[in-house]
Amino acid sequence: MNKYWRPDDRDENSRTWDDLHGTETDNPVSRASLVRFLGMYGRNYNLQEIFKLKKPAYITHNEVMNKFKHSIVTREEAEALITNCASYTSGCMLYCWKYTVTVADKRGNTYTKLVNQIKKNAPFCKSDGANIRLHRCKAEISQILQEFGNGNEKSQGDIASLLKKSGDLTLNEFKTKAEQIMGERIPPKKLFSGKLFEQLHRDMKVPRFYEVDFLPFLGLKNPAPKEVLNTFMGFPLERYKATEKIDVTKTLIFTYLCNVFGWSEQYNSRVGELLDGLRGSCKTRRNAQKRSTLSTASSRESASRCSSPSSR
Repeated sequence: MNKYWRPDDRDENSRTWDDLHGTETDNPVSRASLVRFLGMYGRNYNLQEIFKLKKPAYITHNEVMNKFKHSIVTREEAEALITNCASYTSGCMLYCWKYTVTVADKRGNTYTKLVNQIKKNAPFCKSDGANIRLHRCKAEISQILQEFGNGNEKSQGDIASLLKKSGDLTLNEFKTKAEQIMGERIPPKKLFSGKLFEQLHRDMKVPRFYEVDFLPFLGLKNPAPKEVLNTFMGFPLERYKATEKIDVTKTLIFTYLCNVFGWSEQYNSRVGELLDGLRGSCKTRRNAQKRSTLSTASSRESASRCSSPSSR
């Protein structure tokens, strides 16, 4: 759509769809509806460009620990990683965080599963903790330089000159010049993640909730109130990104639907009614409620026997 329309605001389509998708009605405008009309009238469109995958507002435990393991971060970055990963529920005095695992079926197909962990023990503490490598600030580098200069008189002039113009240099530039004077690398500062988490928790920087609930929903709009922690992790297929284009009309399931439901080897209105019914029942916003819809299939022979006088 954007490719041919060329709007000034390329995110208008996705915002409009999100607004319509979030309306409280039994039949909201969903992605399935738009895909259907694109299939009927669209040409050379790419669904992954129209419905772009949005990054979640949270960070998983795996991502945080990998960042701490392979990177040197600032204290601000470390605080942001932890507070976007963990939360605390005061009503039941439990901590919550998320992590991902790779799950494989019996045919070897794999997908990433998002798991919600709710425990009494806090994450990043005790046995779950690790040392975080932090960039040193200018004050710490200046102190290291002064201590180095006490035992190296030849470098005191360079150290004094660098300290005078430290305000005009970035942290990386200041650190690089300090290492050149010392002739060695300045090691990063180590901080235990548990100590940082406890400080953030006492300072009320870790997100807090008052209750825990399970409220399934479609899309990205969480229906839970701000003070309620929703443990629903979303439907995995909503985060699925297709890597292969498959013609559904040449699959076995499509052939089965045509033969059993449509009484034909080709697509017809009976199969269309079935798919429309499934789409309508699956796109409801009230996923937490049980549904009692029942779909039945009958072959042409069984239908003729039921309608004949001898079978009554």
